[in-house]
Amino acid sequence: MNIRALVLGAFVACSLLVTPAFAADTASSGNNTTVTIDLTKLDDVTRNAVIAAIKADQAVAQPVVSANTARQWADVGQNIGNAIAETCKALSIGVNDFIKTPAGILTIAMLFFYLFGGSLWAVVGGSLVWVVLGSVIWKSFSIFHRPQKLMDKDGKQHFEIYEFHSNDARVVSVVAHVASFIVLSVIMIVIIL
Repeated sequence: MNIRALVLGAFVACSLLVTPAFAADTASSGNNTTVTIDLTKLDDVTRNAVIAAIKADQAVAQPVVSANTARQWADVGQNIGNAIAETCKALSIGVNDFIKTPAGILTIAMLFFYLFGGSLWAVVGGSLVWVVLGSVIWKSFSIFHRPQKLMDKDGKQHFEIYEFHSNDARVVSVVAHVASFIVLSVIMIVIIL
């Protein structure tokens, strides 16, 4: 694999992962539009549909992380640290020594999984599937659209490109590869986020 392909792959991966964050930031900053509807001028069916849509919109509202919520998470971390310190004190060993033991590693792993388990599986599993399937799509694209280095019987190198029956077939192949990669990326972003 050459460095150009590696840099391009890293750029595409970063672009796909960062774009939803920018979109979410833009959507949450300053998009406060107020619409006034006179319900008395609407028929019963339309009025009920508008009221149901307003209730559904209010139910879907995302909770805002406040300073109080951040303090609660900080307190959780401090309590975990205190629990580990108290355990080590009861066992008459230092925290660093406890963390190096298999029981300490297991304890930390269980606490971490308890707090972040569902999110962790989505991120790790989604990223792993995206990398594996993305690599398969890239390998397929490379076989059909990039020159392949081959050796003659004499030991000389030469390059061959897959011969399509027509230019239309080549275009369809490129579109299929790109579309499958985009669909895979969108699905993995939904799973990860």
